Amino acid sequence: NIGARGNELLIDGDERDIKTVEQILHDFGDLFEDGNTFTDKELRDVFKQIAEDRAYRLKDHFQKARFNPSGKKTVAPKTANQRKYLDAIAADNPRLNAYVHINVAASAEAQAAEARRAGAKFGRLDGVPVAIKDNFDVAGLPTGAGLPATQSPAARDAHVVEKLRGAGAVILGKAQASEASLGASSANPHTGDAHNPARHGYQAGGSSGGCAVAVAAGLCTAAIGSDSLGSIRIPASYCGVFALKPTAGEISAYGMVPAARRLDTVGMIARSVDDLGVLLHVLRGHDAMDARSRRRRVDLALPDWEPGKLRVGVLGDLAAWGTEPGVARAFERALMALEHEIGNRRVVDFGDFPLQRARRAAFFVIETEMLATHAAALADKARPVSKELAKCRAPARCGGGRVAPAVCRDRRPCHADDAADRLPARVPGAGQQRRLHLLCEFLGLPRRDDPDGQYERRAADRPAIHGRAGLRPAAARAGRSLRRCPRRDANLSHRAVTLRWQTFDLPDADVRLAQFCDASAANDWFSRLHDEIAWERHHLRIFGREVAAPRLSSWVGDADAVYRYSGTRFVPRVWSPALSALRGYLFAQCGEDCNSVLCNLYRDGHDSMGWHSDDEAELGTAPVILSFSFGGVRRFRLRHRKRPDLRLELELPSGSLLRMAGATQRHYRHDLPKTSRPVPARINLTFRCVRARA
Repeated sequence: NIGARGNELLIDGDERDIKTVEQILHDFGDLFEDGNTFTDKELRDVFKQIAEDRAYRLKDHFQKARFNPSGKKTVAPKTANQRKYLDAIAADNPRLNAYVHINVAASAEAQAAEARRAGAKFGRLDGVPVAIKDNFDVAGLPTGAGLPATQSPAARDAHVVEKLRGAGAVILGKAQASEASLGASSANPHTGDAHNPARHGYQAGGSSGGCAVAVAAGLCTAAIGSDSLGSIRIPASYCGVFALKPTAGEISAYGMVPAARRLDTVGMIARSVDDLGVLLHVLRGHDAMDARSRRRRVDLALPDWEPGKLRVGVLGDLAAWGTEPGVARAFERALMALEHEIGNRRVVDFGDFPLQRARRAAFFVIETEMLATHAAALADKARPVSKELAKCRAPARCGGGRVAPAVCRDRRPCHADDAADRLPARVPGAGQQRRLHLLCEFLGLPRRDDPDGQYERRAADRPAIHGRAGLRPAAARAGRSLRRCPRRDANLSHRAVTLRWQTFDLPDADVRLAQFCDASAANDWFSRLHDEIAWERHHLRIFGREVAAPRLSSWVGDADAVYRYSGTRFVPRVWSPALSALRGYLFAQCGEDCNSVLCNLYRDGHDSMGWHSDDEAELGTAPVILSFSFGGVRRFRLRHRKRPDLRLELELPSGSLLRMAGATQRHYRHDLPKTSRPVPARINLTFRCVRARA
């Protein structure tokens, strides 16, 4: 049952690229030495374990985390699963060079996380393995910033690392960075090059290249990097993963070796947008130790676009910016796939703005500040920096001849004309990289009439997200970059503002109601859901008879979310884009990882739902039911099983979210009665977490 097709290993005819034969021989060559022979079953067991371990590591946190119906996580990464990451690092890191330092305490941290879970109280990221870029302090590990000088272990954690530990994350180690975190390449003459996991020997992008490699190769679940001019978004694009550059100051940079304080932003790389949203919620907040940390807190905003009404600017002549035809085609396919979301698409031309001059000014700011930040490393003759970095040492003029200290005092950067062409030589292909990334930096910004360094600073203030747009031939990645206004970070990752819940005083129940969106947005959600969901009329077995349900329905969820209701077994359909987005919203907003949803379409007042409780065995003893309503307003009734006087009647408006938790399903029944009055069609989505039966 084991075979090969080209250089791919097949198990039981499964065509997933489990591991290439070359990698198998590299990692397990000792199995075949000294004339060792194995039966088919022995080989199959070995390779199957490899496949299972790799499949687990390549899942994102959102997929791995599970919550029981009471709202508390019951399944989180176990110590054995953390061991998989450490074993994978030991096997793959010599080839990929994603990590430059491994945290020897990672196993102990994973065991401590497992002990916390036994007490049922633990953090949002408990047991989640995270990599940290080598320009952040991690207590007990040196902070090299990609430079040759030997550094002493840091005495304390950077602020972002403290927050990660506080949420229960396991720090696996320090990820490779470009020399002085300067440049768009994953090459480093001192710590070695980080290789693209999709194609060994190829570029992974920089300067947070090690972070992107670690996430893409399954050597961690998420990684923390820094971004000044694209240092997390470029490697995310190269490696086919997701990155978020938040609003400047949204996450404290205390404990990070700076490139340019006015441009530096702490960012994240992960395997999904959902994970980026979780990380943003955990890491954001004011820090008195960071002078640039945002003191005025603004709630993460509800996505303010409506399907089909989002106005998007798209660069016109991609070829003129150095974009290869395969990348342009992948980008166009991505735009076509998003046609429903971006109904108002406009071509944007930056021909009247001196982008190259503005970019040179930004690099001038970085390089002048670097003279002060890395003064000791630049002056170290015993361990010299590279020739390319040494070129930055020529005195940089700022105003009346003053050098770097003017920049280090965080004053206004010098004008673009002063920068001239004092930039160091870049890596091969840098011209195309710069042109491509100018799009990422400036596309979509409302102003383009400020040619000096202040324009680049505004660009750094704005959040940006990078995601996959598709695959080019030969496994090279193509991506798309989106940018929003300051403090609109949540819009980019589909996060939401804190809901204002209305609570109801009912004994033995926890019932709450909130407004998810306004009527106009709810109508758009209704249209989108109506078109995306495969509606059918379910047949239920009631008192031994098969009865057609008085509504249209669809059961959607993860592959293992099989559900039994009224004698009928429902196998879930695949998540649609709209349902997946709402699922991610509930995870970020309510902390509920609902692995399934029952979709009901009430076509008119004659369609209904009879008295029942959501108390099936698969839902547990205290399920959390989260119910969206879109379309016509219908009456919802709730009554106690034993005390008829305990009841509640609600008119559920379009765009509302109803939450029932605790012992509600054990003590109460609910229904949606028929009505003789004319009512528009209504879609109801009840999200829940289904557990496999024992």
